[in-house]
Amino acid sequence: MNYSTLIFFSIVVGLLRVSLILFSGDPTDPRTSDTGDHFVYHLAAQMLSKDSSSWFKAGGELGYRAPGNFVYLSGVYSLFPNASFQIGQIATAVVGVLNCALMFFLVNNTGQNKSASLVFWTRGLLPCFIITDTFVLSEPLFATFLLGALVVLSLRPTAPTRIQSAVVGILIGCCMLTREAAVLYPVIFAGYLYVASRSESRATRAWRVTWFAVCFLLVLMPWMYRNAVVVGKILPLSYTAGVNLHIGNNAHATGKFVSPPEDDLPQSIKWGTPEYESWHRTKALAFIVEHPSQFLLLGVKKLAWFVWPRFIREDIRVVYQFPKHWALALSIISGVSSACLLLAGSIGFILRKPDWLWWITGALVSSAIVITFVVVGSPRYRDILDYLLIPNAAFLVCQWRSLWADLMSEESTIRPKLWMIVLVVSFFIGCWAWVGSMMMFS
Repeated sequence: MNYSTLIFFSIVVGLLRVSLILFSGDPTDPRTSDTGDHFVYHLAAQMLSKDSSSWFKAGGELGYRAPGNFVYLSGVYSLFPNASFQIGQIATAVVGVLNCALMFFLVNNTGQNKSASLVFWTRGLLPCFIITDTFVLSEPLFATFLLGALVVLSLRPTAPTRIQSAVVGILIGCCMLTREAAVLYPVIFAGYLYVASRSESRATRAWRVTWFAVCFLLVLMPWMYRNAVVVGKILPLSYTAGVNLHIGNNAHATGKFVSPPEDDLPQSIKWGTPEYESWHRTKALAFIVEHPSQFLLLGVKKLAWFVWPRFIREDIRVVYQFPKHWALALSIISGVSSACLLLAGSIGFILRKPDWLWWITGALVSSAIVITFVVVGSPRYRDILDYLLIPNAAFLVCQWRSLWADLMSEESTIRPKLWMIVLVVSFFIGCWAWVGSMMMFS
């Protein structure tokens, strides 16, 4: 696929998303309905596009959540006065199409031309991605920054230059400013930059990490300054972590996203403030210390919700003005495609020979599993990992003949890995069965 063809096909997958957005209709007034995070981003971006001084007001969504998606949407909305929710959907769809292209470049730079085209079309046509690209959430933009960092590394992965390190630092900083889920990313990427080429001197590797760290901090500094002015503290970058920790660790927790108890929250503590986050974090930590066995059990339940393919997804009924049976059908189709990707991507990852992308993928997946086990389980938080599974799923599809020949040979290199595949697939099926039963009887 050459660049002109890539641009043409990108327009095609973009038009597919825009058509779905326009056909689904503009949702009802968000001020009169319980619509979750979609309209949180939409309304805050509308406010910012009209009054930039809102950045320096304490106690609202700006500051409580990471600012990256607000910045992007408000920039788009400033070009369209009184922008509708559909403008926000189209803005997100544009980011989704960009992610398709970034996936292509990432895999193509590794020399897997055939897989690169398959990766593009998988990201472009799989229902679970088409649907999320028409939402107004922060995950697609978060993926753009992460994929951008991986594409930069793919240009020279075994011995990154200082310029590469600097650009990766900027992009990982943008990840941090878009979602708190990137809290371990600086450690992962700095660690990779240090060990990427062990033949180099320690001083050379240290300088590479220094360039990464300096540029990473430079990206964070404007927002840290804003925090110092508004709340008197430069860190944390946002205030959802303690709340999410409490959601997943309290006497009524079930493993999934359910509002935490606030019966004894002092009236002096206001929502969205540092004190609000600190109160929830203290409550959660006290529960973990007092109930270690329940914490471990909840951790397993969180992982079960984390890998759930969302065969029933309320977001679709919120965003699309479709009849109930249409929304249910879309939800099931999206869930099936997500389940297939999770299975194929995981099997492909197990069977692949480790390279630089394999190791980074493993580190990112491991960090997500640890955070989920400790905090709270939600399929939405797995969105970024689905991107990392696509190259592995494409590898499985493109190399199945050689993999089968290897399996049938007497000196098979992949036969010892079959037990891991059985274990992982059994875990997924067990989790899906448990979550499905919980939803059915709740």
